[in-house]
Amino acid sequence: MIVQLVIVAVIVAVTIGVAIASRRVGGDAAPTPSGFTVPGRVARNDFEHPERPWLVAVFTSETCDSCAGVVERAAPLDSPEVAVAAVPVQDQAETHAKYRIDGVPTTIIADAHGTVVDSFLGPVQTIQLWDAVAAARAAIEGPEG
Repeated sequence: MIVQLVIVAVIVAVTIGVAIASRRVGGDAAPTPSGFTVPGRVARNDFEHPERPWLVAVFTSETCDSCAGVVERAAPLDSPEVAVAAVPVQDQAETHAKYRIDGVPTTIIADAHGTVVDSFLGPVQTIQLWDAVAAARAAIEGPEG
């Protein structure tokens, strides 16, 4: 009887040891993707001012707490060179569906051809947004563009 108890105790101890070791080995697993998508291209005619060389589109929802702040931070970029568009899902559900926008706020920066050159999922700070637009413009237009 004592021999059987010792065998059971050894088996339990080995099982616990293997479980602990496997947790340590698998602890640095790759991050799980968010599942949110960002389009690679957009049709500039789907947004106001398609004639402007740059587009900053902020996909939003009226139920999103941080969306208004992102739109507010993007608005000063609106100029003869940059079209800024707020795209609320309540008013433009077809645009959200077309570009498979499944999380808000989603902000994209697109060039004159509709190629998305940068994007942000979630809230974005003013400096990040402005730097991204400046970097995109400099990459295509040159440093004096």
